Amino acid sequence: MKTKRFIVRLLKYFGLTIIFLHLLVFIIIGIAKLFEGSIIRLAVKEIESSLKAPISYGEVSLVPFRDFPNLTVRIADFKLGQQADSVRVFGIGSLPDTLVGFKNVFVSVKAYPLLKNKVIINGVELNGFRVNYLVDSTGRSNFDFLIPPDTVETPVDTVTQTILNILLKNLTLSDIRLTYSDQKLKAAADIVIPKLHLEGRVSGDSIWGKSNGEIVVTNTRFADLPLEKVTNLNFSYSVDYDNGNLLLDYAKLDVNGIEFKATGNATLSDSIWMDFNVALPKLNLAELYGFIPESMVKEYGLSRLGGTLQLNTTVRGYLYDTLMLPSVFVDFGLKKGVLETKQYPKIKRLDIDGKISVPNPNYLATTSVNIRSFNLETENSRANLTLTLKNPNKPLYNIQGEMHVTLDEFAGLLPDSTLSELSGVVDAKFYTKGKMPEYIDVNSSDYFMDNTGFTLNLININAGVDTVNYVKGFNAEVTFKPGKELTVNNLSLQLPAYKVNLKDGLLKVKVFGQVSALDKIDVRVDTVHIAMGNSSFSSRLKFKNLNNPVFRCDGRLYVDLDEVRSFIPDTLVSLITGKVDFGFTTSGIVNPDSIDKQLMPILFENSRFTAQVTDFGISLPNDTVIGIDKLSLKLTMANDTIRLANVKGHYKNLDFKSDSTSIWNVYKTFILGQKDKKLIVNTSLWANYVDYDIFLPFMAEDSTASPDTAASSIPQYIIRGIAKADKVKYGKVLIDDLSTKFRVDDSLYVIDDMRMKAFGGSMVTSLVYDTRKYPLEVIEFKNESNRVNLKQLLEQNDDFEQDYITHKNFDGLVSGTVFGRIVMQDTIIFYDKINLMGNFKLENGGIYNFEPAMELSKFTNLNELDNIMFSTLETSVFIYNNQIYFPKTNIVSTAMDMSVYGMQSFGDDYEYHFVVYPGDVMLGKSKKLLKKQGLKDEGFEGPNKAKRSGLYLVSLQRGKESKSGFDTKELQANMKATIRVQERGLNLVFHPHVMNFSTEIDRKEAKRKAKDDKQDDKEVKAN
Repeated sequence: MKTKRFIVRLLKYFGLTIIFLHLLVFIIIGIAKLFEGSIIRLAVKEIESSLKAPISYGEVSLVPFRDFPNLTVRIADFKLGQQADSVRVFGIGSLPDTLVGFKNVFVSVKAYPLLKNKVIINGVELNGFRVNYLVDSTGRSNFDFLIPPDTVETPVDTVTQTILNILLKNLTLSDIRLTYSDQKLKAAADIVIPKLHLEGRVSGDSIWGKSNGEIVVTNTRFADLPLEKVTNLNFSYSVDYDNGNLLLDYAKLDVNGIEFKATGNATLSDSIWMDFNVALPKLNLAELYGFIPESMVKEYGLSRLGGTLQLNTTVRGYLYDTLMLPSVFVDFGLKKGVLETKQYPKIKRLDIDGKISVPNPNYLATTSVNIRSFNLETENSRANLTLTLKNPNKPLYNIQGEMHVTLDEFAGLLPDSTLSELSGVVDAKFYTKGKMPEYIDVNSSDYFMDNTGFTLNLININAGVDTVNYVKGFNAEVTFKPGKELTVNNLSLQLPAYKVNLKDGLLKVKVFGQVSALDKIDVRVDTVHIAMGNSSFSSRLKFKNLNNPVFRCDGRLYVDLDEVRSFIPDTLVSLITGKVDFGFTTSGIVNPDSIDKQLMPILFENSRFTAQVTDFGISLPNDTVIGIDKLSLKLTMANDTIRLANVKGHYKNLDFKSDSTSIWNVYKTFILGQKDKKLIVNTSLWANYVDYDIFLPFMAEDSTASPDTAASSIPQYIIRGIAKADKVKYGKVLIDDLSTKFRVDDSLYVIDDMRMKAFGGSMVTSLVYDTRKYPLEVIEFKNESNRVNLKQLLEQNDDFEQDYITHKNFDGLVSGTVFGRIVMQDTIIFYDKINLMGNFKLENGGIYNFEPAMELSKFTNLNELDNIMFSTLETSVFIYNNQIYFPKTNIVSTAMDMSVYGMQSFGDDYEYHFVVYPGDVMLGKSKKLLKKQGLKDEGFEGPNKAKRSGLYLVSLQRGKESKSGFDTKELQANMKATIRVQERGLNLVFHPHVMNFSTEIDRKEAKRKAKDDKQDDKEVKAN
């Protein structure tokens, strides 16, 4: 029951309320109709006085129920005009004279105050809003007349404040159109606002309000930007304000599908607190292509732009002048980015994801940039990168990335003046981190190297400026690790024009210390290896203190000369072949200011070299002299000593070898020029066949050549050793099984124990060629002969260029020993200074057409003297004072025996004394005598009791005096005495036992008699 009564009452009160409202409406309508004219006049007058500008309007009517219970006045075609001179300023006849126009203005006024003849505006709604804002080329606008001069004080307009209070309370704008044109900025736009609502309240210091709306911009233009392509620009928002508290519900900007969004709030006071978020949720870069200036499109050949860009920015914190700034956080990203140009490679995908944080803008050390990922791809290349950067003042950085670059894509970007061709692939990985130094210079290089690493793979790189300067197939793996450790693996390249083909290169470098402190740095090159075909170079190196480097280095160089041949012009070398394996170890201290002076001491005192040469051969074009084949040797050099071992080779028809060769003091003598040191060479030599003729071109003198001054720089030297030859040819002379010891220095040439088979027999010779008392030259020799064919000896030596004893005169097999001494000057022999003594045995010989014997043959009619045949002849001979002396010599033959002694000069003089047995010729020798003499019976018949009586003959030629006939006792005595005296004189000046044929380095010279020295001194002065 109670419920029923409650419902009945409720319906009763609701009905009464409806009735009351209808009565109120009718009353208001009645009053409005009754006072319609007064209300309209009051409202329009209020607006005119508030705006203080000429206005015009069309139909004015009252709309009672638009804002019930308030009354609404509608003003149609409301216009705010401009002064006439303002229109003339622009000089444009078609310029509209309306600044602001409204299709409808709805003014809401309170109904009750109208009864008291008062107008209280409760709200204003503007519909069909039109604004024309124009600026000429000087910068003057059509609204300037509304702006009071700065010098005029505008009194406070309480009416305007009242209107402001009203407008802020409830202002609605709809169907708004603004026309903007600025000739100075070359800008224009048409702005449409479908609806804009503004509501607020101002009461003393209290302000409250809110607003929302939408703005559309079309027909945009600005400078040279192609803004005409902006077909749609919409801006909408919703914002509330309450006494310093601003709340942005949303703000959205849409440009041709590009959206910007913002939300947030702020508290306005002395310091402003704000918390806003601005986002670009999705930006299609293809939409931006149309906004790029045409000039830029043509310059870069831009044909396509694509991808989706996202941006999200948060601004949070206090803002107080510049003393306090809010935090800023930006997240950004780009997905599936595309960029195509005619000039640059197409970027078919670009993805970026990153963040920028500025927690405290007043303290930039808190700023950081984080590129979480950066991925770039072209048709054949790609790059990935991550980056972290903090504190712009003293940046902390961490960068990591990798790249795969196909150089063919970028070859077209290179100027023609650089590279004509570029191709290949580069793969790289890199990372670096640390704190950026305050100053970037050489002192900061250590920090970067200690915190940086990379791996670089170069794959089949081809690059060239032209056909000559062209690199092909360049490959390498380069690795750099923190701590200054560099490694290069698998290095290879080709230089076709130079026929270079490097392969299997390797480099490992480690640096200790700081590059900025060169005196404390320590560099270790653990490995260097470069190969080219069959050739290669390997080395290790350590050095420290680059200001005054201390280093140690060892390495190996292997060269295949067949490959080197292609690098040498044909005009220099026609053939070069063989292999060289060269190793070295060196160390020292280098002063850069005097490296030229330190180089030689390092090479010869602190270094060790080894070399193995195999089958080396060389020949020169149009040169038959220089050329060698199959030279092999092993060389070592250390402590200023060079050693050669197992040397063998071939030159023309000459095969040669040397078991060992040592060379001392090369540096001390040649480079330092130390006078107390000698260049010493100790060697052993062998040859199969030596033809003296092949050495003649080396000894030929060039008449056009300038005097050789090199000899003056040759240091003192000693060359000694052993030499052997299977065969030797010297002119007509043929020698077999030659072996000798030898020693040569700058003034002394020694041959000792020179053994050979020659002239049908064998000989052992020792010889000294002494130039120590230059210009005199002294030759001392010793010879032991065994059954040497005398005729062959003389004939093959062209009779030693004399005609008094020739191969036509003598024959037989010579055995014996001879000692001799020859003095000459400038190749001129002093025959009066020749000293010689010897003993000979001549077997199966003969003396033919010997002038002294022939003269006697004429005298005695003994034809046997023309051609003396014998089986054995033993004699001695000596030379003294320009004469050759023969002590008594017995000649035994099957036909006739004889004895002879005498002398022969080096001119035409001679004197020979003969004792012949003519009975041997007439009667023949007895068998008993033949047997006694060791001869065979050759069929001699005759009485064997004949007496042997000698016939004494003499043959002499002394100047104009000559004699061939019977000898006299006086002549015999004089000759015998002369021989004895001359032999004694020879024994006084010539001492074979003191001859020194030693080939040792330290020769101990025997003391000669003072007479010999004085005599030699006289000879030197005389000449």
